[in-house]
Amino acid sequence: NTKEFAGWVGRTKRKKVHVISTHKRPVPLEHFLYTGNSAKTSKELFPIVQPNGAFNNTGYLQAVDAKKQRAKPTDKFGPKGARNHASASQDMNIYKSLVQSLEKTEQLPVVCFTFSKKRCDENAGNLRSLDLTTTLEKSRIHTFFKQSVDRLKPADRKLPQVRRMNDL
Repeated sequence: NTKEFAGWVGRTKRKKVHVISTHKRPVPLEHFLYTGNSAKTSKELFPIVQPNGAFNNTGYLQAVDAKKQRAKPTDKFGPKGARNHASASQDMNIYKSLVQSLEKTEQLPVVCFTFSKKRCDENAGNLRSLDLTTTLEKSRIHTFFKQSVDRLKPADRKLPQVRRMNDL
Protein backbone atom coordinates (compact mmCIF):
# COMPACT_ATOMS: atom_id res chain seq x y z
CA ASN A 1 0.00 0.00 0.00
CA THR A 2 1.54 3.30 -1.11
CA LYS A 3 0.10 5.32 1.77
CA GLU A 4 1.43 2.88 4.36
CA PHE A 5 4.84 2.93 2.70
CA ALA A 6 4.82 6.75 2.57
CA GLY A 7 3.83 6.83 6.24
CA TRP A 8 6.73 4.56 7.13
CA VAL A 9 9.19 6.71 5.13
CA GLY A 10 7.79 9.84 6.78
CA ARG A 11 8.21 8.39 10.27
CA THR A 12 11.70 7.14 9.46
CA LYS A 13 12.87 10.44 7.96
CA ARG A 14 10.77 12.55 10.33
CA LYS A 15 9.40 14.48 7.37
CA LYS A 16 6.00 14.84 5.81
CA VAL A 17 5.65 12.64 2.72
CA HIS A 18 2.98 13.23 0.09
CA VAL A 19 1.66 10.47 -2.16
CA ILE A 20 0.86 11.44 -5.71
CA SER A 21 -0.68 8.65 -7.73
CA THR A 22 -2.03 8.14 -11.19
CA HIS A 23 -3.57 5.23 -13.05
CA LYS A 24 -1.54 5.98 -16.17
CA ARG A 25 1.85 4.28 -16.28
CA PRO A 26 4.62 6.51 -17.68
CA VAL A 27 6.31 3.34 -18.99
CA PRO A 28 4.02 0.50 -20.08
CA LEU A 29 4.40 -2.64 -17.98
CA GLU A 30 5.04 -5.75 -20.02
CA HIS A 31 5.66 -9.30 -18.84
CA PHE A 32 7.91 -11.73 -20.67
CA LEU A 33 8.70 -15.37 -20.10
CA TYR A 34 12.34 -16.25 -20.70
CA THR A 35 12.98 -19.88 -21.55
CA GLY A 36 16.59 -19.58 -22.70
CA ASN A 37 19.40 -21.11 -20.71
CA SER A 38 22.49 -20.37 -22.80
CA ALA A 39 23.83 -18.11 -25.54
CA LYS A 40 22.33 -20.53 -28.07
CA THR A 41 18.80 -20.09 -26.70
CA SER A 42 19.15 -16.49 -25.50
CA LYS A 43 16.51 -15.16 -27.89
CA GLU A 44 13.76 -17.23 -26.26
CA LEU A 45 11.96 -14.27 -24.70
CA PHE A 46 8.20 -14.44 -25.12
CA PRO A 47 5.66 -11.69 -24.34
CA ILE A 48 2.94 -13.05 -22.04
CA VAL A 49 1.23 -9.84 -20.83
CA GLN A 50 0.71 -6.96 -23.23
CA PRO A 51 1.11 -3.27 -22.22
CA ASN A 52 -2.68 -2.98 -21.98
CA GLY A 53 -2.71 -5.80 -19.39
CA ALA A 54 -4.16 -8.48 -21.67
CA PHE A 55 -2.72 -11.98 -21.39
CA ASN A 56 -0.86 -13.04 -24.53
CA ASN A 57 -1.80 -16.70 -24.96
CA THR A 58 0.22 -17.00 -28.19
CA GLY A 59 3.41 -15.90 -26.41
CA TYR A 60 2.72 -18.33 -23.58
CA LEU A 61 2.20 -21.25 -25.97
CA GLN A 62 5.38 -20.35 -27.85
CA ALA A 63 7.31 -20.39 -24.55
CA VAL A 64 5.89 -23.78 -23.61
CA ASP A 65 6.75 -25.09 -27.07
CA ALA A 66 10.33 -23.77 -26.82
CA LYS A 67 10.78 -25.61 -23.52
CA LYS A 68 9.27 -28.80 -24.94
CA GLN A 69 11.75 -28.80 -27.80
CA ARG A 70 14.65 -29.13 -25.33
CA ALA A 71 12.89 -31.40 -22.86
CA LYS A 72 13.53 -35.02 -22.06
CA PRO A 73 10.69 -37.37 -23.06
CA THR A 74 9.70 -37.77 -19.38
CA ASP A 75 9.29 -34.03 -18.70
CA LYS A 76 5.80 -32.53 -18.62
CA PHE A 77 4.98 -28.85 -19.12
CA GLY A 78 2.12 -26.62 -18.16
CA PRO A 79 0.57 -25.61 -14.84
CA LYS A 80 1.56 -28.81 -13.00
CA GLY A 81 4.56 -30.01 -15.02
CA ALA A 82 8.33 -29.40 -15.14
CA ARG A 83 8.91 -28.75 -11.46
CA ASN A 84 12.61 -29.52 -11.63
CA HIS A 85 14.38 -26.58 -10.02
CA ALA A 86 17.62 -25.19 -11.37
CA SER A 87 20.77 -25.20 -9.25
CA ALA A 88 22.48 -21.94 -8.35
CA SER A 89 25.04 -22.45 -11.14
CA GLN A 90 22.25 -23.16 -13.66
CA ASP A 91 20.48 -20.01 -12.46
CA MET A 92 23.71 -18.08 -12.99
CA ASN A 93 23.93 -19.24 -16.61
CA ILE A 94 20.28 -18.42 -17.22
CA TYR A 95 20.57 -14.92 -15.70
CA LYS A 96 23.83 -14.17 -17.53
CA SER A 97 22.28 -15.30 -20.81
CA LEU A 98 19.17 -13.20 -20.17
CA VAL A 99 21.06 -10.06 -19.15
CA GLN A 100 23.44 -10.29 -22.09
CA SER A 101 20.49 -10.73 -24.46
CA LEU A 102 18.64 -7.76 -22.95
CA GLU A 103 21.79 -5.64 -23.04
CA LYS A 104 22.25 -6.33 -26.77
CA THR A 105 18.68 -5.21 -27.48
CA GLU A 106 18.90 -2.22 -25.09
CA GLN A 107 16.13 -3.55 -22.84
CA LEU A 108 17.87 -3.02 -19.50
CA PRO A 109 17.15 -2.40 -16.69
CA VAL A 110 15.04 -5.41 -15.81
CA VAL A 111 13.39 -6.73 -12.65
CA CYS A 112 13.63 -10.43 -11.85
CA PHE A 113 11.91 -12.02 -8.87
CA THR A 114 13.41 -14.72 -6.69
CA PHE A 115 11.11 -15.96 -3.95
CA SER A 116 13.82 -17.36 -1.71
CA LYS A 117 16.14 -15.06 0.25
CA LYS A 118 18.84 -17.73 0.21
CA ARG A 119 18.59 -18.12 -3.57
CA CYS A 120 18.50 -14.34 -4.02
CA ASP A 121 21.78 -14.05 -2.07
CA GLU A 122 23.30 -16.90 -4.10
CA ASN A 123 22.25 -15.29 -7.38
CA ALA A 124 23.63 -11.89 -6.36
CA GLY A 125 26.96 -13.47 -5.47
CA ASN A 126 27.11 -15.56 -8.63
CA LEU A 127 26.34 -12.58 -10.87
CA ARG A 128 29.02 -10.27 -9.46
CA SER A 129 31.05 -10.78 -12.62
CA LEU A 130 28.42 -9.03 -14.76
CA ASP A 131 29.59 -5.49 -15.47
CA LEU A 132 26.59 -3.31 -16.25
CA THR A 133 27.75 0.12 -15.12
CA THR A 134 30.17 2.73 -16.40
CA THR A 135 33.12 3.96 -14.34
CA LEU A 136 31.17 7.10 -13.44
CA GLU A 137 28.13 5.07 -12.35
CA LYS A 138 30.36 2.81 -10.25
CA SER A 139 31.81 5.86 -8.53
CA ARG A 140 28.35 7.28 -7.80
CA ILE A 141 27.13 3.93 -6.46
CA HIS A 142 30.20 3.61 -4.22
CA THR A 143 29.76 7.16 -2.89
CA PHE A 144 26.03 6.67 -2.26
CA PHE A 145 26.60 3.36 -0.49
CA LYS A 146 29.41 4.75 1.67
CA GLN A 147 27.31 7.77 2.68
CA SER A 148 24.37 5.50 3.51
CA VAL A 149 26.50 3.16 5.62
CA ASP A 150 28.16 6.10 7.39
CA ARG A 151 24.72 7.19 8.62
CA LEU A 152 24.19 3.83 10.34
CA LYS A 153 25.00 3.21 13.97
CA PRO A 154 28.52 1.71 14.32
CA ALA A 155 27.09 -1.66 15.38
CA ASP A 156 24.76 -1.76 12.36
CA ARG A 157 27.68 -1.15 9.98
CA LYS A 158 28.99 -4.58 10.95
CA LEU A 159 25.77 -6.46 10.18
CA PRO A 160 26.31 -9.36 7.75
CA GLN A 161 23.82 -7.99 5.23
CA VAL A 162 25.57 -4.59 5.17
CA ARG A 163 28.97 -6.21 4.73
CA ARG A 164 27.59 -8.41 1.97
CA MET A 165 26.23 -5.41 0.07
CA ASN A 166 29.64 -3.79 0.29
CA ASP A 167 31.19 -6.92 -1.26
CA LEU A 168 28.71 -6.85 -4.12
